[in-house]
Amino acid sequence: MYALSLEVMSLAFYLLWRHAGRAGLMLSSISPQMLRRRTRRNMVGHVVYLLAAVLAFLSPFAALALCGAVALYYIHPGARDAAVA
Repeated sequence: MYALSLEVMSLAFYLLWRHAGRAGLMLSSISPQMLRRRTRRNMVGHVVYLLAAVLAFLSPFAALALCGAVALYYIHPGARDAAVA
């Protein structure tokens, strides 16, 4: 259940991000390439949260570890984004 609630939040964030990108609500300093890169980076959470939700039936601790791994992944800015910041 925990992984599914994280997936719902992740999906809501993705939809908001996508809307802001398409509606031109992003800062002009964000290039289209960076926007695409960040969109792809945000997709990682969707896949892992869904995997964790299925894995929770077999091993709840492994599912929780996957959710924690996603949090650690998002803490790190990424090599290209760190160079820009």
